Amino acid sequence: MSVARMKLSPENEDALEDLLVGIEANGSRLGIFIAVCDDPQLKKEIISRYEEELSPEFRHYRLTIDKDEPNIKGMIAQVVEDDEALQPGVPAVMTLLGSEQLFSLRFGEEKSQQEEFFGYLQWTREGLRSLPYAMVLWITYSMQKSLGRRAPDFWSWRQDVVRFVSPKRSAIAVDRLDSDSYFKLNLPEEVGETLPVADLEALIANTEAKSPDSPLLASLYLQVGKAYAARLRDGAAQNYVEEIEKATIYLEKSAALAKKDEPSEDYISSIGWLANLYESQGRYEEAEPLYLQDLEMSRKLLGEEHPDVATSLNNLANLYRSQGRYEEAEPLYIQALEQRRKLLGEEHPSVATSLNNLGALYFSKEDYVRAEPLFVESLAIRDQKLGRQHPWTVGTRQWLEATRSHLP
Repeated sequence: MSVARMKLSPENEDALEDLLVGIEANGSRLGIFIAVCDDPQLKKEIISRYEEELSPEFRHYRLTIDKDEPNIKGMIAQVVEDDEALQPGVPAVMTLLGSEQLFSLRFGEEKSQQEEFFGYLQWTREGLRSLPYAMVLWITYSMQKSLGRRAPDFWSWRQDVVRFVSPKRSAIAVDRLDSDSYFKLNLPEEVGETLPVADLEALIANTEAKSPDSPLLASLYLQVGKAYAARLRDGAAQNYVEEIEKATIYLEKSAALAKKDEPSEDYISSIGWLANLYESQGRYEEAEPLYLQDLEMSRKLLGEEHPDVATSLNNLANLYRSQGRYEEAEPLYIQALEQRRKLLGEEHPSVATSLNNLGALYFSKEDYVRAEPLFVESLAIRDQKLGRQHPWTVGTRQWLEATRSHLP
């Protein structure tokens, strides 16, 4: 029985072809190929494909980097010693896995696991001359800049860098963390523009072990919970079920700790994101009181005329629309739209969101005449501000087409 294959995008088909051509042309010589990918399933599919395409001319080996001794030269040399069939002149592909498991943060040590790994690559480069095989080193997008900077000699020997594109990411952009957060103040320069989510979790575990009563923990929980929730929202989660559970746990912990103090923006943020997660799981009865509390506290702490209050109004309206409570949702959507126009300007993307949401409400009520101009205005803003191919722009265009199909 044949196994169903993952469909590759045209860009990834081209990247796979480049990798295959490079390995075949390399033959039985040393060839270093850097494969960049964040999606584990996509990586698994690509590896299976090039192994299948290159067999039986090439022998294949999958090697996992040791966190304690990340020496790829030693790993490959051991394979050569153990496999009598791997004689000089026999073409082989060494697929090097596990680099995404290496932490980029130091956690009080002199070097991080990634820095140790890059050091081995840099100082054992010459020793690779004795290993005449194709080596495919799989790394994440967040590692590629550090690799070139930390192991420049190894990087200069690369045969090719092949990048596989996926919406799924193993890291988040550092600039998406709160500007005054613990992370922003303490990130080493080497981390660069992105930070693996696994490193954030390890940072929490480290803080819990060393300072279980630290007031920073509520902020840490909030940052990681938001990171997971944002990945879920953006379709970038690698494992939806696992990550929604982690996001929920971290945000619940953040809310519980932040609630001990006076009402704060951290607490409001925690319950707002948590309500979103509950709603996405159909847990409406748990989401509603959090949305109501979020709205009440936002008004109290920030004042009525604040963009975050408009967001709270919009989120509560979304919940009511999901439940078919259209009469309760409508005035909230209208109020959020009016506030956003006043506070952000007529052509702000958030105004387009409010227009789109109100239009969707009227569409649900089969009031297509009132829905159409809202979608038209939203589409004009999104076309201009986000671009014609942005998913939100495409979504509004589809809403508009569906609406017009019901008009005379």
